[in-house]
Amino acid sequence: MVLSRIGGGLVLATCACIVVAFLIASGHGAVGIGAEGFGGLVVIGAMVSLGLGAGLLALATPPDLRGRLIRAGLAVLALGLLILVPSAGARMDEPLIFALLIGGAIAWLGVIVTMIGLVWRPGRSRRLAITFLLGLLGAAVGGAIANVDPTSGPLDPLGLAIAALGGAVMLGSVATIGYIAVRSPVPAPANGAGQP
Repeated sequence: MVLSRIGGGLVLATCACIVVAFLIASGHGAVGIGAEGFGGLVVIGAMVSLGLGAGLLALATPPDLRGRLIRAGLAVLALGLLILVPSAGARMDEPLIFALLIGGAIAWLGVIVTMIGLVWRPGRSRRLAITFLLGLLGAAVGGAIANVDPTSGPLDPLGLAIAALGGAVMLGSVATIGYIAVRSPVPAPANGAGQP
Protein backbone atom coordinates (compact mmCIF):
# COMPACT_ATOMS: atom_id res chain seq x y z
CA MET A 1 0.00 0.00 0.00
CA VAL A 2 2.98 2.29 -0.55
CA LEU A 3 1.28 3.97 -3.52
CA SER A 4 -1.81 4.53 -1.39
CA ARG A 5 0.25 6.25 1.30
CA ILE A 6 2.02 8.45 -1.24
CA GLY A 7 -1.34 9.33 -2.80
CA GLY A 8 -2.74 10.18 0.63
CA GLY A 9 0.27 12.38 1.34
CA LEU A 10 -0.30 14.26 -1.92
CA VAL A 11 -3.96 14.79 -1.02
CA LEU A 12 -2.88 16.23 2.33
CA ALA A 13 -0.37 18.44 0.49
CA THR A 14 -3.28 19.68 -1.62
CA CYS A 15 -5.15 20.71 1.52
CA ALA A 16 -2.06 22.53 2.79
CA CYS A 17 -1.82 24.43 -0.52
CA ILE A 18 -5.49 25.41 -0.26
CA VAL A 19 -4.95 26.78 3.25
CA VAL A 20 -1.96 28.80 2.01
CA ALA A 21 -4.02 30.10 -0.93
CA PHE A 22 -6.79 31.15 1.48
CA LEU A 23 -4.28 33.04 3.62
CA ILE A 24 -2.91 34.80 0.54
CA ALA A 25 -6.42 35.74 -0.58
CA SER A 26 -7.22 36.99 2.93
CA GLY A 27 -4.30 39.36 2.58
CA HIS A 28 -5.74 40.63 -0.72
CA GLY A 29 -3.14 38.73 -2.76
CA ALA A 30 -3.87 37.36 -6.24
CA VAL A 31 -4.96 33.72 -6.09
CA GLY A 32 -6.36 31.57 -8.88
CA ILE A 33 -5.60 29.63 -12.03
CA GLY A 34 -3.18 31.70 -14.04
CA ALA A 35 -2.70 34.34 -11.34
CA GLU A 36 0.75 35.86 -11.35
CA GLY A 37 3.09 35.40 -8.42
CA PHE A 38 3.10 32.96 -5.53
CA GLY A 39 -0.70 32.76 -5.32
CA GLY A 40 -0.92 31.30 -8.82
CA LEU A 41 1.88 28.81 -8.11
CA VAL A 42 0.12 27.61 -4.95
CA VAL A 43 -3.09 26.91 -6.89
CA ILE A 44 -1.16 25.05 -9.60
CA GLY A 45 0.62 23.08 -6.86
CA ALA A 46 -2.73 22.14 -5.32
CA MET A 47 -4.06 20.94 -8.68
CA VAL A 48 -0.94 18.90 -9.48
CA SER A 49 -0.87 17.36 -5.99
CA LEU A 50 -4.55 16.45 -6.11
CA GLY A 51 -4.28 15.09 -9.65
CA LEU A 52 -1.31 12.86 -8.83
CA GLY A 53 -2.76 11.88 -5.45
CA ALA A 54 -6.13 10.94 -6.93
CA GLY A 55 -4.39 8.94 -9.66
CA LEU A 56 -2.34 6.97 -7.15
CA LEU A 57 -5.38 6.32 -4.96
CA ALA A 58 -7.25 5.07 -8.03
CA LEU A 59 -4.44 2.54 -8.56
CA ALA A 60 -4.05 1.60 -4.90
CA THR A 61 -7.25 2.38 -3.04
CA PRO A 62 -7.09 1.98 0.76
CA PRO A 63 -9.50 -0.62 2.25
CA ASP A 64 -11.88 2.01 3.69
CA LEU A 65 -12.34 3.61 0.26
CA ARG A 66 -12.55 0.59 -2.02
CA GLY A 67 -15.19 0.37 -4.70
CA ARG A 68 -15.28 0.46 -8.49
CA LEU A 69 -17.12 3.77 -8.67
CA ILE A 70 -14.72 5.39 -6.19
CA ARG A 71 -11.68 4.22 -8.16
CA ALA A 72 -13.23 5.27 -11.47
CA GLY A 73 -14.14 8.70 -10.06
CA LEU A 74 -10.63 9.25 -8.70
CA ALA A 75 -9.12 8.26 -12.04
CA VAL A 76 -11.41 10.65 -13.93
CA LEU A 77 -10.64 13.43 -11.43
CA ALA A 78 -6.91 12.87 -11.92
CA LEU A 79 -7.29 12.97 -15.70
CA GLY A 80 -9.30 16.19 -15.60
CA LEU A 81 -6.84 17.97 -13.33
CA LEU A 82 -3.81 16.91 -15.35
CA ILE A 83 -5.52 18.24 -18.51
CA LEU A 84 -6.39 21.43 -16.66
CA VAL A 85 -2.89 22.26 -15.38
CA PRO A 86 -1.13 22.98 -18.71
CA SER A 87 -3.95 25.33 -19.71
CA ALA A 88 -3.70 27.47 -16.56
CA GLY A 89 -3.65 31.13 -17.47
CA ALA A 90 -5.00 30.61 -20.99
CA ARG A 91 -6.88 33.60 -22.42
CA MET A 92 -10.31 33.33 -24.01
CA ASP A 93 -8.82 33.82 -27.48
CA GLU A 94 -6.26 30.99 -27.12
CA PRO A 95 -6.82 27.35 -28.16
CA LEU A 96 -5.75 26.20 -24.69
CA ILE A 97 -8.99 27.63 -23.31
CA PHE A 98 -10.71 24.48 -24.64
CA ALA A 99 -8.34 22.32 -22.58
CA LEU A 100 -9.19 24.47 -19.57
CA LEU A 101 -12.93 23.98 -20.09
CA ILE A 102 -12.67 20.27 -20.94
CA GLY A 103 -10.29 19.55 -18.05
CA GLY A 104 -12.55 21.39 -15.61
CA ALA A 105 -15.61 19.48 -16.81
CA ILE A 106 -13.82 16.12 -16.56
CA ALA A 107 -12.52 16.97 -13.07
CA TRP A 108 -16.04 17.85 -11.85
CA LEU A 109 -17.35 14.62 -13.38
CA GLY A 110 -14.68 12.77 -11.42
CA VAL A 111 -15.78 14.48 -8.20
CA ILE A 112 -19.42 13.55 -8.86
CA VAL A 113 -18.63 9.91 -9.63
CA THR A 114 -16.36 9.67 -6.56
CA MET A 115 -19.09 11.11 -4.33
CA ILE A 116 -21.66 8.67 -5.73
CA GLY A 117 -19.24 5.81 -5.06
CA LEU A 118 -18.64 6.97 -1.49
CA VAL A 119 -22.36 7.40 -0.80
CA TRP A 120 -23.05 3.95 -2.26
CA ARG A 121 -20.60 2.33 0.17
CA PRO A 122 -21.99 2.15 3.73
CA GLY A 123 -20.11 3.21 6.82
CA ARG A 124 -17.23 5.66 6.96
CA SER A 125 -17.18 6.33 3.22
CA ARG A 126 -20.84 7.34 3.18
CA ARG A 127 -20.41 9.66 6.17
CA LEU A 128 -17.41 11.25 4.49
CA ALA A 129 -19.33 11.91 1.28
CA ILE A 130 -22.35 13.34 3.11
CA THR A 131 -20.06 15.66 5.11
CA PHE A 132 -18.39 16.87 1.90
CA LEU A 133 -21.75 17.47 0.20
CA LEU A 134 -23.06 19.39 3.22
CA GLY A 135 -19.95 21.56 3.08
CA LEU A 136 -20.47 22.13 -0.63
CA LEU A 137 -24.07 23.12 0.02
CA GLY A 138 -22.98 25.51 2.77
CA ALA A 139 -20.36 27.11 0.53
CA ALA A 140 -22.91 27.54 -2.27
CA VAL A 141 -25.58 29.02 0.02
CA GLY A 142 -23.07 31.32 1.71
CA GLY A 143 -21.77 32.51 -1.64
CA ALA A 144 -25.29 33.18 -2.85
CA ILE A 145 -26.12 35.19 0.29
CA ALA A 146 -22.91 37.22 0.02
CA ASN A 147 -23.62 38.06 -3.62
CA VAL A 148 -27.26 39.10 -3.22
CA ASP A 149 -26.43 42.78 -2.82
CA PRO A 150 -23.07 44.35 -1.90
CA THR A 151 -24.94 46.99 0.13
CA SER A 152 -26.98 44.46 2.09
CA GLY A 153 -25.14 45.23 5.32
CA PRO A 154 -24.86 42.22 7.67
CA LEU A 155 -25.85 39.74 4.95
CA ASP A 156 -22.47 40.09 3.24
CA PRO A 157 -20.27 39.02 6.21
CA LEU A 158 -22.86 36.40 7.18
CA GLY A 159 -22.73 34.89 3.70
CA LEU A 160 -18.94 34.93 3.68
CA ALA A 161 -18.86 33.24 7.09
CA ILE A 162 -21.25 30.49 5.93
CA ALA A 163 -19.24 30.00 2.73
CA ALA A 164 -15.98 29.82 4.69
CA LEU A 165 -17.48 27.27 7.09
CA GLY A 166 -18.72 25.17 4.16
CA GLY A 167 -15.31 25.36 2.52
CA ALA A 168 -13.63 24.29 5.77
CA VAL A 169 -15.96 21.28 6.03
CA MET A 170 -15.18 20.29 2.43
CA LEU A 171 -11.46 20.69 3.04
CA GLY A 172 -11.71 18.59 6.19
CA SER A 173 -13.44 15.83 4.23
CA VAL A 174 -10.71 15.82 1.57
CA ALA A 175 -8.02 15.84 4.27
CA THR A 176 -9.73 12.86 5.90
CA ILE A 177 -9.44 10.90 2.64
CA GLY A 178 -5.73 11.69 2.58
CA TYR A 179 -5.37 10.70 6.24
CA ILE A 180 -7.18 7.39 5.67
CA ALA A 181 -4.83 6.61 2.79
CA VAL A 182 -1.69 7.57 4.73
CA ARG A 183 -2.79 5.42 7.66
CA SER A 184 -3.72 2.43 5.49
CA PRO A 185 -2.15 -0.78 6.82
CA VAL A 186 0.85 -2.30 5.09
CA PRO A 187 0.20 -5.99 4.32
CA ALA A 188 2.44 -8.45 6.12
CA PRO A 189 5.08 -10.23 3.98
CA ALA A 190 3.86 -13.55 2.58
CA ASN A 191 5.43 -16.84 3.72
CA GLY A 192 7.76 -15.11 6.16
CA ALA A 193 9.45 -13.09 3.42
CA GLY A 194 11.50 -10.26 4.78
CA GLN A 195 11.82 -11.90 8.23
CA PRO A 196 15.34 -11.86 9.78
